[in-house]
Amino acid sequence: MMAFVEKQLFPIAFTGGIDTKTDPHQVLAGNLLSLQNGQFSQKGQINKRYGYTALSRTIEGSSSSITTGKAVQSFNNELLLMDGNSIYSYINTTGTWINRGNAQSVISNTTKITRSSAAQQLNPDVCYCNGMNLYVYEDSRGGIRYSVRDTRSGSIIVSDVQIGLSGSYQKPKVVSFQNQFIIFYNDSSSHALYYQIVSPKNPTVIQSQTLLLNDGYTNFSFDATVVGSRIFVAYLSNYVASGQISAFYLDTQLNKSLTTVIESSAGKAINTGYSSALNICSDSNTNLWISWLEGQHVRTSCYSYNLVQVLADTVVDTVQASTLTGCESPSAGTLQLTYEVYNANQMNTKIVSKTITKTGTVSTVGTLRSVGLASKAFKLNSQIYAMVTFQSPLQSTYFCVNITAAPFSIISKTSSGTGGGLRTNNTLSEVAWQTSTLAAVATLQKGQVLSESLVIFTLLGVCSTSLDFSNIADFLSVTSSNNLLLGGGILQSYDGNSFVEHLFHLYPENVLAVASGSDGYLSAGTYQYQVTYEWMDSYGQIQRSSPSPTVTVNAAANNHITLTIPTLRLTAKQNNRSNVNIVIYRTAANGVVFNQVTSNLSPLLNDTTVDTVTFTDYLSDNSISANAYLYTTGGVLPNSAPPSCSLITAYQNRVIVGGLDDPNLLWFSQNRFDNSSFNTLPVEFSASLTIGVDPRGGAITALGLLNNNLIIFKKTAIFVLNGDGPNATGGGDQFPDPQMISSDIGCNNPNSVVIFPGGLIFQSDKGIYLLDQALNVSYIGAPVEQYNSNVITSSSLIPNTNQVVFVTNTGTTLVYDYYFQQWSTWTNQYAVDSDTTPDGSFYYIQSNGMVMKQTPGSYTDNGAPIPLSFVTPNLSFAGLNGYQRVFRAYILGTYKGVHNLLVNVAYDNNPTYTQSATVLASQGTTIYGDDSIYGESSPFGGEYNIYEFRIDFSQQLCTSIRLQISDSQSSNYNEGYSISAITFEVGALPGGNRLPASSTYGTK
Repeated sequence: MMAFVEKQLFPIAFTGGIDTKTDPHQVLAGNLLSLQNGQFSQKGQINKRYGYTALSRTIEGSSSSITTGKAVQSFNNELLLMDGNSIYSYINTTGTWINRGNAQSVISNTTKITRSSAAQQLNPDVCYCNGMNLYVYEDSRGGIRYSVRDTRSGSIIVSDVQIGLSGSYQKPKVVSFQNQFIIFYNDSSSHALYYQIVSPKNPTVIQSQTLLLNDGYTNFSFDATVVGSRIFVAYLSNYVASGQISAFYLDTQLNKSLTTVIESSAGKAINTGYSSALNICSDSNTNLWISWLEGQHVRTSCYSYNLVQVLADTVVDTVQASTLTGCESPSAGTLQLTYEVYNANQMNTKIVSKTITKTGTVSTVGTLRSVGLASKAFKLNSQIYAMVTFQSPLQSTYFCVNITAAPFSIISKTSSGTGGGLRTNNTLSEVAWQTSTLAAVATLQKGQVLSESLVIFTLLGVCSTSLDFSNIADFLSVTSSNNLLLGGGILQSYDGNSFVEHLFHLYPENVLAVASGSDGYLSAGTYQYQVTYEWMDSYGQIQRSSPSPTVTVNAAANNHITLTIPTLRLTAKQNNRSNVNIVIYRTAANGVVFNQVTSNLSPLLNDTTVDTVTFTDYLSDNSISANAYLYTTGGVLPNSAPPSCSLITAYQNRVIVGGLDDPNLLWFSQNRFDNSSFNTLPVEFSASLTIGVDPRGGAITALGLLNNNLIIFKKTAIFVLNGDGPNATGGGDQFPDPQMISSDIGCNNPNSVVIFPGGLIFQSDKGIYLLDQALNVSYIGAPVEQYNSNVITSSSLIPNTNQVVFVTNTGTTLVYDYYFQQWSTWTNQYAVDSDTTPDGSFYYIQSNGMVMKQTPGSYTDNGAPIPLSFVTPNLSFAGLNGYQRVFRAYILGTYKGVHNLLVNVAYDNNPTYTQSATVLASQGTTIYGDDSIYGESSPFGGEYNIYEFRIDFSQQLCTSIRLQISDSQSSNYNEGYSISAITFEVGALPGGNRLPASSTYGTK
């Protein structure tokens, strides 16, 4: 006979949010195992979150629409969208997006591969295979060498090992084929072509040499590419006296096919006194495009996969080309051929890009002056890119350039001022794809300056330059001095018009000055000149380059001085933007102070279509004495554009950038602020304004601002920096060394860092942590620990609420209410980025380019209903493993609109729900409040709804009970309900849980 059970009521108020850290059997009543699409407005009450409205994806003035989303950001009151190639601004009145030009945020880094104190390397190549990159290069010690790097750990597996014993090996080329590295090279002595194999499984061993052909041509040139299950090789041959272009392929067993003659006409293929350039590439139809230099003609032809001619030898241009690279253009089956035009003045080298169809139609794409090719061209998402190099005595630098259409745009720069310059053997580095969006290019970098026998020089070493087109840190930005500054391969600034490089990639170099004539007003004496590039943005802020090296010239009385000045050819500050001005400063005769010579009203304009401009100075010393001083007068530091950077934040009227090639270095801008109403000072950096951070904890991974502190995150450590820092001359107070405040917790994701009234929240390898105002670290992410594997793509503090929102790559958004210190989750938000605008609106963007705007009062996601759903803990009112009778539950909430309330019930810690009930909630119980009861106005506002239902349980005897509750609607979607509490009517039974005999062991 069942013992009498005294019924008791156990009310459970929802005051704890979700808890995924605690054992599901022991989560406290009041917390939840799951809470989807809920938010907290009053203690103990859960409301449905707001819905989202999709913005149009229509592009103003275009029949096309936005189809890709990478980032959404606000600048002043402007909403901006980045699709990975372009930036768009949202026009509220028309509900359309206007294209503001190019904006890419490629994360680029350079890593040293090999360097020798007694030799230098040249013309490196790289290939990826099975988690390793293999680098081959020519070496001044003679012959060629290779190194292997593990891309996962970054460690060097093989370091600078010579291939063979011959010092006459040259032009190394490596490809990945059949899960092996195949290294091709030729012997400049015997003029033979060889290959050797290195297996990624045993990279320290290189297999024996295999001879492919022994041609005997004195300037043998070749190229190789993998297409399908074959390696195709094209080469400049000497089979006939006039020379010819030939090709063959190797099959999966590395058996050589018959040789196909590509061009054998007299005089077309022979090297007529110029170095020979050659390229082979494929298109999406597996056609082979073979291009070469014949004398002063660039030519190309097309062959099928079986080396059957598709397009005969076609002249592309009449120039002398040093290197060639082909890539399928955005139009399938069409070649885009880019070639480096030789110039004796290497600073005036240029690249030209043209398209060639299979019918032989040649069209010009564009030209970029002052650079040569450093890598083969490559295609990603219908865009064509190539690494190029600027060579000069002072500023040799590598750039990655988008060459899809003119004007070509620079998206990355590396080894600024220390790059290896132009290639010397007519070959180019391959582009080694480690993932579909991460590539490596083999580059060179200068070492320390050496001096020997009164000769000053540097030695070049091999580096690996990575280009990451889908990095977690892309499109990080900060607003400062009327500009939105965007980190990435280059630091870019947006002033409401378009993105341009912030400051300048290069400064004027190799300025020439000659005094002559008798028509000037100069006095006899020594004059000094310095030249800057200067540009004004839409706010009237003038960006200035570093001044040129000082040019000294002696003048006689009444001379004029003619200056020849290199133009700035590498810039986005052209076309629809104001012109870059070339501004000349000069001293008086025998003076030291530089005054502006060029006119502000009739400036000397930059021209990207020419290499130099000239200016003739007739002015007397007296006439320029009141003109503007050179901005570095008084010891002010010269401006320098910072290197490629992936991290950026604001601090003390400064901008701080990190994520540099040196992973523990920060650049910081000048601390200057214009207090006038115009505020016309741009953000200015200098190469002297840097600070190093203790290497403990690894590389810098994120930056944040907390009160007057710069917070520097490492993977496993946190540092803090404070102080005013140096003045414009680099003097005054210096920043102290950053101090470590945590040695075991760091940040693994810069997108997770968000400031709110309580401090900084960030994601670490251990979960989501808080760095509070007192710089104490605490773990606040325990309740959502089960979501630690989700990658946070953006974090935002939503104004006018107490919510910090973390959108993730899984569609689940984590929401922290810092007032109630409770967590919830929002579903169906597949966001790649998010941001808030000054008016308090919250937006997120999907990968398809759809921007969603939070809409208070709406309860659909672009028309789709939003269910408010939660799961209670496994409730054991008689204690863990106790035995209880649960009669029924009373649900208390507030009616908000017609809906069905779905209640599922699970018993005895069973993950499966075995009972279901549907409440048809067409209205709540309406009560009309009597204000006289309260003696004042009713807290319910006169009329209010009581929302209360009873659920009877089909299995009353149990050890635990769990409820899953959600609403559903078929039309007229609305908030539905809010939930306040559930009260259980239960009775505890003596003893523990009644288990079956099959689960009982031991002696009675």
